[in-house]
Amino acid sequence: AIAEHVSGNLEDFASLMNKKAKELGCLNTNFVTPNGIHDENHYTTAYDMALIAKAFFSNDILTKMSSTTRFDVPVTENQPREGLILSAKSQLLPGKPYAYEPLIGTKTGYTDHARQTLVSCAEKNGLKLICVILKEESPAQFTDTIELFNYGFDNFNAIHLDDINNEYA
Repeated sequence: AIAEHVSGNLEDFASLMNKKAKELGCLNTNFVTPNGIHDENHYTTAYDMALIAKAFFSNDILTKMSSTTRFDVPVTENQPREGLILSAKSQLLPGKPYAYEPLIGTKTGYTDHARQTLVSCAEKNGLKLICVILKEESPAQFTDTIELFNYGFDNFNAIHLDDINNEYA
């Protein structure tokens, strides 16, 4: 619905997606549909997804959406059904089995061909990390993400070049 509203049709929206991906530095991504349903010409890499995630998680509204566990859809003229509840599928969110406290946001994906996918962002001690899991089986996309985040937080630190070298300041 968003794709059709923005571009008039799915093909033109996919073209906008491809243009944006290139602007973000993606080299091995081609979108055919906005929903990720399998198509041989619809592909990406973990690296390119990380570049897209970096831009995604720099947007406050998108980050808030990706960290929301539940949304009660209000009754409107276009949505007359009462009690419509949208629940996030990511098990890394608060109150879920693999809740991860440093999590900023997360987005799940699944198709028969791509299997379970998960793109997440977490921040701890000033270090912000992005994790991309592709072609996984559940619940390993969640446990692998936690292990990778923990490895990153345990083995790397955020540094500001101005703090360690002011020779060129």
